[in-house]
Amino acid sequence: GRPCQLKAWRAGHKESCGSKLPTPSAVGAGDSSYAARVLREFGSADLSIAKAAIERLMTAALSTDATAADLKLMCDAGGVEAVVSAMDQYAKDDLELRMRGYVLLSACCQVSKEGAQAAVKGNAAASIIGVFQHLLEDSSDDADARAFKLRTGVAALGRMADTGITGKEAVVDAMGPYWIVLIMR
Repeated sequence: GRPCQLKAWRAGHKESCGSKLPTPSAVGAGDSSYAARVLREFGSADLSIAKAAIERLMTAALSTDATAADLKLMCDAGGVEAVVSAMDQYAKDDLELRMRGYVLLSACCQVSKEGAQAAVKGNAAASIIGVFQHLLEDSSDDADARAFKLRTGVAALGRMADTGITGKEAVVDAMGPYWIVLIMR
């Protein structure tokens, strides 16, 4: 609809207007900067594109060759905001996408202060905490795997809070202290 078109236009669609949607395979074959741009521009239009872009970003971020520069590139290309937007857009439809986005946001926060600042700016705290709720309610993971995932998110929130007063406010506004206490119980 019209709101989606306006959002895409502001995200850079004017540069690719009239072009076909990128395919998930093309997104997977591109670099992380391309995946971030595609996710930002087209992620809310198509679940398969959003999944391919987040998968590509996660693969780049978690590869053994990944560097802080790779994640910084993703953050600079608007990747954090795009990941948060996709996680929110498909929250009820695709748990796998949410979990991959959670891992990606957590990695962004851990690798550098700039990554944590991008997460604050991109409103990632609420998306991370949304996954906490699922992890606490879902018993399909073994206890060690669930504990590791929760610790990763708590560490990401800590890095966000360490960026300064705006980061602390973002974590508190998303009810971070409440969820951290709940996790510790």
